[in-house]
Amino acid sequence: MKRALLAVAVLALCAPVFSLSSGPGTALPPPSTGGITAVELALKKLTTNKRVLVIGAHPDDENTSLLALVARGMGGEAAYLSLSRGEGGQNLIGEELGVGLGLIRTQELAAARRLDGARQYFTRAYDFGFSRSLDEALRFWPKQEILRDAVRVVRRFRPQVVFATFTGTPRDGHGQHQESGVIAREVFRAAGDPAAFPELAAEGLPPWKPATLVRSNWFDDTHGIKLSTGEVDPLTGRSYNQIAMAGRSLHRSQEMGRVQPLGPSETGAIWEAGGAGEGAADLFAGVDTRLAGIADGVADADRRAQMRDRLSTVERLAETARTRLAPDRLAVIVPDLSAALSALRGARQLVRADVADEAAAAAILDEKIEAAETALAAAAGVAIDALADGEIAAPNGAFAVTVSLFNAGQEAASVDSVSLESPDGWTVAAPTSPSPDSVGAGALQEWKLTATVPAGALPTVPYFLKKPLQGDLYDWSDVPAAVRGEPLQPPPLSADVAVRIAGERVVLRREVTYRFRNEEFGEIRHSLRAVAEAEVSVEPDLVVWSTEQKERRALHVTIVSHARRPLPGKVEVAAPPGWSAGPPLAFSLAASGDKSSFEVPLTASSSARPGKYDVSVTARLEDGKTYSSSVQIIDYQHIRPTPMPRT
Repeated sequence: MKRALLAVAVLALCAPVFSLSSGPGTALPPPSTGGITAVELALKKLTTNKRVLVIGAHPDDENTSLLALVARGMGGEAAYLSLSRGEGGQNLIGEELGVGLGLIRTQELAAARRLDGARQYFTRAYDFGFSRSLDEALRFWPKQEILRDAVRVVRRFRPQVVFATFTGTPRDGHGQHQESGVIAREVFRAAGDPAAFPELAAEGLPPWKPATLVRSNWFDDTHGIKLSTGEVDPLTGRSYNQIAMAGRSLHRSQEMGRVQPLGPSETGAIWEAGGAGEGAADLFAGVDTRLAGIADGVADADRRAQMRDRLSTVERLAETARTRLAPDRLAVIVPDLSAALSALRGARQLVRADVADEAAAAAILDEKIEAAETALAAAAGVAIDALADGEIAAPNGAFAVTVSLFNAGQEAASVDSVSLESPDGWTVAAPTSPSPDSVGAGALQEWKLTATVPAGALPTVPYFLKKPLQGDLYDWSDVPAAVRGEPLQPPPLSADVAVRIAGERVVLRREVTYRFRNEEFGEIRHSLRAVAEAEVSVEPDLVVWSTEQKERRALHVTIVSHARRPLPGKVEVAAPPGWSAGPPLAFSLAASGDKSSFEVPLTASSSARPGKYDVSVTARLEDGKTYSSSVQIIDYQHIRPTPMPRT
């Protein structure tokens, strides 16, 4: 039934309630400057270069305490690579299984990462359920395919430390757990090997060699690296362990709710290879984690020395700014942040991004520049928002967009440009009013723009569901290289506002969303979606039926228009051999939002045989276009249990 669930899930994604948002209920939080929280977290990132990647098999295998400690406590970059999206598990909070459950758990992981500050990645693996051995897991998840995906993530994220959740031995129990342990160790060796997966170079991902391999201490009491997670995060007043347990509790479909106790706590790691060796007492022992260490990737001695000088200046400026940081006088550190941003850009200009060995330095510097821009805008009190007048549009439909900039600071902000960006190829227009200009202290400025969904545009669905599964792997063959392995693709429409703050140009980007007021929850935001002109839904989508009884059933079919033109047509039900569904039923939808509903009789004839059947329901328009959904029928005899013998 797994493949049928895939079809049902993909169709469900076209429904109006679906959103490519990063969390349940809302695509983005309300706009804000970020305040002292955004400034302090960004400043921490400008004082160090620490990067760790945790690798596990499922959405609940990550070490959330380690992720929170590195990302929030150390100012480093942490990420979790889950081989699967957890499609094979049970669902505590709803009826979704298979792909539908994987979508839920993708969002749960994204919500946890927003809390602990880490990033999230996946391979193409579809969770096929419990596996008794490594050999069994490898039959469904071919080693080379999963390893290629993992190497892609390592070369993109560029961790210094790889953290294996599992041992890669039968001790792990679950075969999928064991495979994730094998992959973690293989990727530690393969990611830096130019001969391994050379095709990834065409994606702009040259080899990257992690420095250290460690494993979790969850499964043995071997003395290893101790990491204290009981220290209190000054921005939240909670320990990093409490933050981690709050993130763990966001795995709501998996019974992962945790208490958040006060007091000392720790996690740990056991050294396996690289770094400072077996006696290391620190996760990053033997690794140059200074900001200036980024320059080590530049071969030319003169350019390397200049980079180190500039990056040392950035680190000093960031440390100075942190000592002067206070909630009621953020603007005091604006000059320091402006100077740090200028020095970072100077360092970035010294890197030759076209040289493979320097690509890593360029990418990491780009991240640091983004952190400096975030801190500068937050300290200056500048924030943007971008709102559309609707949530969905069919081909040739348009979104009216309002982009706004609020300057809550003490100095005027000069706006260079306002624009919309669409990776999905939507047509965007320049602002109609007013022209970009200076926005004074305490002022709010708005710009009106338009984006149009082009003719022939496909409905917006998660990138890994655009093509059918290939065995137990998602098919990413048509997916842009930069998107592969991400939780979801970038939003279909974003707003960019280029503004000058303290002499430095900062580009602020925000996803364009549809906002509405809910009487219970208040503000709700949904991501924008392209949809088909007509939407077909069928209830129920799964029917268990005994052909022995020969009773008639009814399918409830609804056709909804999203088009700006009349849609006349007929509903056709393709019944399987031996079944009847009656003649086609006419409908005519005059405008977008109109709907027609039908009760379609479905009858099994005397020749119907027990088994599984797919019933296709199609809306056929007069111009020949078709839009379909499907129902699966399972004959009761097909699933009847075998009687137990009498004793």
